[in-house]
Amino acid sequence: MKIKVSHLAIGLHELAFEETINALDIEGKQRFPNPIFIDIKIDKEYANLLFKIRVRTLAHLTCDRCLNEFDLEIGEETQVLFSREQPLGEYREQFSHDEGEMRPILPDMDMIDIAKDVRDTLLLAVPMKALCEPGCKGLCPVCGVNLNRETCHHESEKIDPRWAKLKGLLNSN
Repeated sequence: MKIKVSHLAIGLHELAFEETINALDIEGKQRFPNPIFIDIKIDKEYANLLFKIRVRTLAHLTCDRCLNEFDLEIGEETQVLFSREQPLGEYREQFSHDEGEMRPILPDMDMIDIAKDVRDTLLLAVPMKALCEPGCKGLCPVCGVNLNRETCHHESEKIDPRWAKLKGLLNSN
């Protein structure tokens, strides 16, 4: 996903793209079957290009508790500063402590590839623990019933025999 920056005038520029998972070289078509929308704001100064990247899509995930499949709208923003020199102007303070978001621009460079930044932003937006809903009850550890849909009819509390004597102490008080 290369953007030609050599022809951009100084100032703010806005771009919008619609990409597929193949174009961004991401594995897992089943996770991202929908189009990926990318909005980019480029603020060009004399020696700096600040890219503000916003990525949005509908991800197809499996709940980590109940194993149901669901769709989740995800969106994330990032920014990357491309600079011919040390950061100038208003960006100096913002990027002085974070070297990971600042990259050099060579004098003869007229295209900037942001595919890696878009891919990383998208993958980091996927939650580590995917839940179909915040209050998902999951599966019963004994019979495997989805506790969101039905209730178990067995004794759910099983005591490890090694701890049975301690339960007796609680009952004696």
